[in-house]
Amino acid sequence: MPFEIEGIVLGNRYAGNNTVWISIFAPQIARTSLPGQFVMVEAVGKFLRRPISIASVSGGRIFLLIRIVGDGTRIIASVRRNEKLKILGPLGNGFPENVQNPILVGGGIGIAPLIFASQRMKENGENFVAIYGERTADDIIWGDFLPENVQICTDDGSAGFRGTTVDLLKKQNPAPIFACGPQPMLKAISEIAYKWNVPAYILLEERMACGFGVCQGCVIKTKNGYRRVCTDGPVFAATEIYENTR
Repeated sequence: MPFEIEGIVLGNRYAGNNTVWISIFAPQIARTSLPGQFVMVEAVGKFLRRPISIASVSGGRIFLLIRIVGDGTRIIASVRRNEKLKILGPLGNGFPENVQNPILVGGGIGIAPLIFASQRMKENGENFVAIYGERTADDIIWGDFLPENVQICTDDGSAGFRGTTVDLLKKQNPAPIFACGPQPMLKAISEIAYKWNVPAYILLEERMACGFGVCQGCVIKTKNGYRRVCTDGPVFAATEIYENTR
């Protein structure tokens, strides 16, 4: 059940270039959130709220990792301590639980929901491998915010492994995959999962107007017909989205 609240901003820190980490007191949402779920956040002065993945939860706080890409995210990223944000959530479904030794793959700001997933797995004593990729070192989110022992890659080799998340994934031992990032990355990861004969669960990032299935603005075509990313997702089995996957 989602909650419509005014969350109190407890902190706002830079987490990298054009990227901020916001701590919000939102106990109702924090208490019920699962890795992979998101919130709809009001950008003051804008008509539509912005969907933002929950990047972490602690006590009564939720944490959002926001990369500034336009006016809406710039407005949200500019909030200061003790200000309020209108938030609706948690929304959507999360990554499946009790998946053994998964590989978490985040491309760009797609690392956000996987930070939450890694946090929950660590709390439960579960093992995982984390991969995080950016185009260049200048884009990398600072280490304090990332999963422990994360493997970093950059397209230009300016930090970590030289290559894409897909290139680095191919060097791992076969295991179930959780992934979030650009569509080409997700499709390539789904193909790897097919070759490995393992499940892959992908989190799709789509523009949304409402976040709870009324506006039909985030409808996508799947093997099972048209689905709404906000309510049927945002996490889907890769087999439902892409052809040539089991």
